[in-house]
Amino acid sequence: GFLCVDRTPFNLFQKPGWHGEGFFDRKSNYSISNQIIIFPHNLRIVDYSIGIPGSLHDSNAFQHTLCAWSPESFFGNNEWLWADSAYASQKWCVVPFKKPTGGSLKHLYGSLKGRFQSLRELRVQVQTPDDLQYVNTWVRCCLILHNMIVEIE
Repeated sequence: GFLCVDRTPFNLFQKPGWHGEGFFDRKSNYSISNQIIIFPHNLRIVDYSIGIPGSLHDSNAFQHTLCAWSPESFFGNNEWLWADSAYASQKWCVVPFKKPTGGSLKHLYGSLKGRFQSLRELRVQVQTPDDLQYVNTWVRCCLILHNMIVEIE
């Protein structure tokens, strides 16, 4: 079996008052990055990390996932993770193409932002660590609901 990984930003509607510049991403938005690992055949989310400032690079954001910390929990022999060129190649992480997982992950992000319109632009003022925790909880709920919908469909 195999999994796919990529990072997606969830834009904030305004610059956070708490460490605002850290959330400024390469597309000139203030965003929270989310590292999401999926099964490409059904778009089920297997692992994720949320609440990462938008300025953080993909490979650094990946280090916040359980998959990066404990790959043996996710991969057996002949199992791997597909990633794009932003990630380091490892025994269990294959970086064969520029965007090998783009289609599945773009479909997932479109599905998430289509079902949960709030993820298109998070309308929460991030002024304190508690505000960021609220945003993280909101996004986590959307990811959990997405997996429940995948199971039902």
